[in-house]
Amino acid sequence: MAEPRLADQAGVHLLRDFANGWRLADVRDLDRHRPCSYSRRRFRGVAVLAGREPAYPTEQRGSPRANGTEPKLAEQTQPPVEGFSAAPPPRIRPLAIGLLLHEDHLLFAEGHDAVKGETFYRALGGEIEFGEAAAAAVVREFGEELGRTVEVRAPLGVVENRFTLRGEPGHEVIFEFLVGFAAGEAPENFEPLTADEGGHPFTARWLPLAEVLAGAWRVYPEGVPERLAGWLNATFGAP
Repeated sequence: MAEPRLADQAGVHLLRDFANGWRLADVRDLDRHRPCSYSRRRFRGVAVLAGREPAYPTEQRGSPRANGTEPKLAEQTQPPVEGFSAAPPPRIRPLAIGLLLHEDHLLFAEGHDAVKGETFYRALGGEIEFGEAAAAAVVREFGEELGRTVEVRAPLGVVENRFTLRGEPGHEVIFEFLVGFAAGEAPENFEPLTADEGGHPFTARWLPLAEVLAGAWRVYPEGVPERLAGWLNATFGAP
């Protein structure tokens, strides 16, 4: 059996056993105000050990810390203005989105705001149809956008999101879920995926879980790292 290798990242420590394909993640309580003792449990290939301060980070595939540099927000090349970069409509939109966790990465749609000059990332998903449950909507949206089946793991909360995109105001009420691939649906690697939003293509990229938790990427709606870290601590931390 191969020797496990420890890859320390900001906020999360990952112990990788390549032979058995499991991960051990040490996720710090990000609010830093309440102590939490250690506890080891498993969840779809990720077990969480809460309470330890992070060591200095080392590199991992896909990390923006290449060549010894710090992660840079909005460092990707500008994608098309379609899909998740389109200006929002002038109405309140009820949305269901899913933070797709696969091994030690999360999948996000990549968008670009030409007015602000920023590249950003948002979980995949879309509008809830009349009479449709939010959890059913997020599964349907992943099927339409990626052509892959996901399963809802847990609700993360409901967020009111008021924002501007391409100079236009937007207003959304978002039902946020943690989701995972159904059996046999996961891709073979962490290469970017081409997805579709209402006939408009967009790019979906895998971001390291540790870096999302550490706030290294511009992720919307606001508060994704805090809500995700809160769920990890509540689910896997010591009582």
